[in-house]
Amino acid sequence: MSRSMRMRTRIEFVVVLAVLVGSLVSAQTITGRSESKSQSCVNGVCSKVETTCEGGKCTTTTTSEDGSVTTTESNGTEAGGGDVSRPCFPFCDGDDNDDGDDASGDGAFPPCFPFCDGEGDADAIGGGNSTTTECPPAGFDSLKDFNLTAWTAHPWYIQKQAEVVYQKPPFFCVRANYKQASPTEVNVYNTASLEGVDGPQQNDGPPLKAVIDDPAVPSKLKVGPAFLPPSMYGDYWVVYAGPSEDKYEYGIVSGGPPTVPGASGEGCVAGGPNELNGAGLWLFTEDPNPSEETVKMLEAKAKDLGLDLSVLEPVVQEGCTYPPE
Repeated sequence: MSRSMRMRTRIEFVVVLAVLVGSLVSAQTITGRSESKSQSCVNGVCSKVETTCEGGKCTTTTTSEDGSVTTTESNGTEAGGGDVSRPCFPFCDGDDNDDGDDASGDGAFPPCFPFCDGEGDADAIGGGNSTTTECPPAGFDSLKDFNLTAWTAHPWYIQKQAEVVYQKPPFFCVRANYKQASPTEVNVYNTASLEGVDGPQQNDGPPLKAVIDDPAVPSKLKVGPAFLPPSMYGDYWVVYAGPSEDKYEYGIVSGGPPTVPGASGEGCVAGGPNELNGAGLWLFTEDPNPSEETVKMLEAKAKDLGLDLSVLEPVVQEGCTYPPE
């Protein structure tokens, strides 16, 4: 039998075996990376399960029908010491010969199936030291006893922020200025510089509009262009502000509830870099150039709230010239 025919026979056998396993998995393997998508149903309640394995590490994200997301990460080992980067079938040795020498341990083991851990069993990325992130974090909410008047009393300068679809790093001279128009409406003047502190102005057009749906919870706002209905606005949650309710010198804003597990495996974030609404994370200060201790304090508070710090990019404020307020 020729090599090509033997390889074809192996591929056909793999396909048949996958069907017998009943995994309902759509898998893709590209240069050591594997991805799978499946559906898990218990008592009529179904969840979408997506698993990505690369470099011996696997991440499984489960999205339930109610929209909650849970992610589990594996360090690449199972309880018995298996390596998730190795296939669970002896004919997937990954080298150029077809001697099936996986059994002898030649070390060439790309992942053939995302539901195999390399020990011959089909426990996927099972075992090992894994961590689970619940998003949004338990108890996460916007700031209670929020003083909108104090929040809009002065301009805010962003020290670090997540990438969003309308703002891409590097970030320069990002400022937010709020003017309260009524107890439930605020005019929003966002400015930033492109390409450098002396670059052209971004967002130098008409102001945006922020509205408060529930006057009892003024820390939950929605922001968008004034010509659009508020139903199309994006969430803007003030989740932390201090040092006191009467005087805000720093704060943290999330683009709504952080429902997405962070890529770092620690914390959650609202949306992603290519989303318009329901996305973003910002660290605010009254001082354009605050102390390093202040920024670190905000980062520590964000982490305590269960937010993912890995999405934050620095904003250059030193040397900026801002438009008139």
